[in-house]
Amino acid sequence: MLRGLYSPHESNIKHVMKHLYTLVFAMLTVSFAFAQAPVREFAGRAVTARAAQGTHVDYTRDIIYTNDFSDCSNITFTNANDEGFTDYIDGINWECTTSAPSGPYAIAGISSTTADNGFVMVDSDLFGAEEAYAASWVENCWFNIGDPVDLTGHPFVTVEFENYYRCWDNTTDIERCYMEISLDGINWPSPETLEIEDGYVVVDSDTVAARYEVFPTYERGDESTNPHVARFDIGDIAGDEATVYFRWRWVGQWGYAWMVDDLVVFDTPANDVRINDYVSFTDYLTTGLWEAQTWPVSQLPVFDLAVGVTGLGTAVQPNTMLTVAVNGSEADGGMSTGIDIAYGQNDTLRVQGWEAPGAGEYVFDYSVASDSLDEYPADNLAQQAIDVVELQYGRDNGEFVGMTPADGTVDFIAGVPYDAVNDMTIYAIDVAIMDGSDVGAEVVCHLFDWVEWNNGGGQYDGLLTTTEEVQLEANFLNSGDGEVSWYTFALEEPYYVAAGEAVMACFEHLGGDNVQIGTSVPQRDQTVFIYGPFGASSAYDWFFTTNCPMVRLNLDPNAETTMSVEDIAGEGFTLGRAYPNPAAGNTRIDFTLEAAADVTLEVTSMTGAIVRSMDLGVQPAGNQRAVLDLEGLTAGMYTYTISVDGARATRKLIVK
Repeated sequence: MLRGLYSPHESNIKHVMKHLYTLVFAMLTVSFAFAQAPVREFAGRAVTARAAQGTHVDYTRDIIYTNDFSDCSNITFTNANDEGFTDYIDGINWECTTSAPSGPYAIAGISSTTADNGFVMVDSDLFGAEEAYAASWVENCWFNIGDPVDLTGHPFVTVEFENYYRCWDNTTDIERCYMEISLDGINWPSPETLEIEDGYVVVDSDTVAARYEVFPTYERGDESTNPHVARFDIGDIAGDEATVYFRWRWVGQWGYAWMVDDLVVFDTPANDVRINDYVSFTDYLTTGLWEAQTWPVSQLPVFDLAVGVTGLGTAVQPNTMLTVAVNGSEADGGMSTGIDIAYGQNDTLRVQGWEAPGAGEYVFDYSVASDSLDEYPADNLAQQAIDVVELQYGRDNGEFVGMTPADGTVDFIAGVPYDAVNDMTIYAIDVAIMDGSDVGAEVVCHLFDWVEWNNGGGQYDGLLTTTEEVQLEANFLNSGDGEVSWYTFALEEPYYVAAGEAVMACFEHLGGDNVQIGTSVPQRDQTVFIYGPFGASSAYDWFFTTNCPMVRLNLDPNAETTMSVEDIAGEGFTLGRAYPNPAAGNTRIDFTLEAAADVTLEVTSMTGAIVRSMDLGVQPAGNQRAVLDLEGLTAGMYTYTISVDGARATRKLIVK
């Protein structure tokens, strides 16, 4: 069963100089997460992320309230349609259960602390399947605990709960998971609004934020840990209040499932600082340097190791510092300058100027501490790693998390940009192509100028050079386990990139046959891309994607194409490939005749219209060449066909 284009069946940064403008873009599993708008005019919502992630710990302060959802007699389940909000589909609701999701694309059950005695779940996947999903509906339902929590005498309050969720498709930007608060059990944030800033209640004539989005940055295919511990500071609305009510609300369109369990409400610790969502070994949001996981020695930058920190303790956290150990050695890493972090303050700590001594793997262990004893140390740690090699440049880390696209028969281009930290010559592009791809399928790679592509609006804007088309060979495909088998596509000519410039390595499948490529570690929004029919009504455009397509630069002067495509043989002739292809203005077609024959050439659009025709008359036996005039043709995909005494052969042609 398909949901739009994608079936959820799973196989389970930019250099400062000229490129800082890319920062406006920046902010597992067939793995992909396409944006809700093309990269040129990204319309993504502003994100206010207040959730912390970790594991339950014993706090020095008393716990005020807990609920393990083993008894649901005081829980109310509500569907928005039943409350008069008729824009939403009826029939779907939460339930108390001990069973895992059971739809056709079910995710696992939650592995919460007390999952065995019950939890609360909305199974959107099951509902959509049973009700024969229609793309026009939107689901909106919630559950709330009927008994209020008395927080009198508790001015600083934190709420924490375990949950598990996977995002199906946030293309329309309406798949949301919320916790919401009321101070009387009657006045709640409006079920018709989605944004955090619209999720308010009125308290003594003042409007107070009462909505917390649990997964504000999730896009298509993103999945939480199991369980994910969400933690929110609610003192601004609920501190010292006598009646505090909680509810959890789901909005979406035939998603997977969301499960909630083990709610804990407690006094906010006096001393607590955490590493937030920002961890970057290039300090990407400051430098703009893309976070490659595999660096060639010739392109090693000076690294700035950075983490974002948030003050969650009610007291000031004095002299908060970042310590970085490299391969277990703090002496090989460093320490940041110490700063004081106040309650609710966000800041960035940096160990600047780290340099890799040469080829090898480098693991960065980040830890944050202040002069106060942290009462929640589980969220003070983070880890990243890079690999330094001789002649490959990759944003991926060489580990598969999935493949893309879900429907491998569509024509698509996957693009991964790279910085030239120093002068760089590119000889080939390497791609991890997956098992299940059709042997003999025609594929090709391109190199784009990043600035020209970014400033343009079309499929091939900024195209610099290309490889020859090749037909896939079975011996070089990947199962998703073990070492990567890289398929090498040699450029027609080596391409030189000056230091400070940037290029985008692209892999293109021409459609028809099934072809999928591997994806690896998640990337920041608007930093890796895919072109194809992934918009509304299968519209073609460029979109950003989250998990990194495994497309690398090859800097080896001896790089050779894994397998070159042979000329297509017809009855009494062979048809060569067009050169150049992609082409602008004109392209040449080579063909060979076994005997003299009457020859015509045609160029056909993807709609089937013949847009160019050449009658070459009777041509002699031997090697021949024709030049096709392409002036005036719209950029895009075409085919060219040779007819030799009525026998025909066809190949793909790209006009740029």
